Amino acid sequence: MKKIIVLAVIFSSIILSYGQKSDELVESGVIKIKVNDFKGALIDYNKAIALDPKNTRAYGERGIVKDNLKDYSGAIADYNTAISLDPKNAKAYGNRGIAKSVLLDYKGAMDDFDKSLEFDPYNAKSYYGRGVIKAILLDFKGAIADYNKAIELDPNNSKAYSNRGIAKNDIKDYNGAIADFNKVINLDPENTKVYGNRGIAKSNIQDFRGAILDFNKAIETDPNNAKAYGNRGIAKGNLKDYRGAIADFNKAIELEPENPKNYGNKGNIKGDLQDYQGAIKEYNKALELDPNNAKAYGNRGIAKNGLHDYKGAIADFNKAIELEPKNSKAYCNRGNTKGDLKDFRGAILDYDTAIELDPNNGKAYYNRAIAYRELNEKETACIDYSKAGELGVEEAYHAIKDYCNKVQEEEEEE
Repeated sequence: MKKIIVLAVIFSSIILSYGQKSDELVESGVIKIKVNDFKGALIDYNKAIALDPKNTRAYGERGIVKDNLKDYSGAIADYNTAISLDPKNAKAYGNRGIAKSVLLDYKGAMDDFDKSLEFDPYNAKSYYGRGVIKAILLDFKGAIADYNKAIELDPNNSKAYSNRGIAKNDIKDYNGAIADFNKVINLDPENTKVYGNRGIAKSNIQDFRGAILDFNKAIETDPNNAKAYGNRGIAKGNLKDYRGAIADFNKAIELEPENPKNYGNKGNIKGDLQDYQGAIKEYNKALELDPNNAKAYGNRGIAKNGLHDYKGAIADFNKAIELEPKNSKAYCNRGNTKGDLKDFRGAILDYDTAIELDPNNGKAYYNRAIAYRELNEKETACIDYSKAGELGVEEAYHAIKDYCNKVQEEEEEE
């Protein structure tokens, strides 16, 4: 097939040498695009426009060539001209939207995709492009609706399935995401990136072994895939394969030494191993690279608490809360440290805030119960133990059995 196209390019060049016409030059450019001869195509479109400055198609096609040559501003200028010559040119609006999105003009891109679909409601490419912009703007449900339409119009659009899977993962529809990634693999077996995305979705449904198999595949096809090493390390950590997890984080750090997430994740594993000094060292590096990393401050606080550096722990939790005022876990952890310092009233205030921010934070109820118990506020403590049990904290039921039932017996005796 490629030989036929090359021959067509040669044949078109011979014909054009005997008397060129604008439309014929456009066709010649189209053929050259098919063999990725963008510079040759650009020459043809320039000639076509010189012969006929009102050749709408020539401007539109030249815009596509400039896109491929990464001259996005030049491409937009050509699409502008195509649209001025044909105000209902759906293709030019759609392509201009793509160029604007590359230049991070998301509002302009969205407006163009809307306009493209106004003139051509069956344009799968514009639905897909608009879906990408909506996902960037965190409108995942809107993005999914557009990907649905793109797939309805083009059932073999593997990119639409892939991006829809990513959007589904973002709205916690993990099984739906996996189904989309499976479809991508069926349509495009050479798409190796999809294995990494499917691995993330599998991790989110606690299928860590299945996730590791996918990350293995991603790494097999791209040994420099730092993200796959990092995600595989997280999955191994969840399976308590700490040595394997650290090996993966080390590899991810080797490939991406400036990525703070890898140091943070390695610190988490060291924390799980109660190597708090080692964990703090990793969190320090993460914070050196990203001083606004609330998660790293929070986790470093936990490690400092493990070393009984309560003052340092509270300072870190304060910073985590400053950066993320709605971080329920940070309030809960600060409450724990205050409890270790016997500041039970202060701890209760933190647990109150943690529960206000996340009413399903069972640990906050459980730990608040402990604080109330230390203050001998037995009834209130037992109410919190009961709520913690309802939210799945197993230790709460032991406390109810060993403490609350005795409290009730004492009250009955009185």
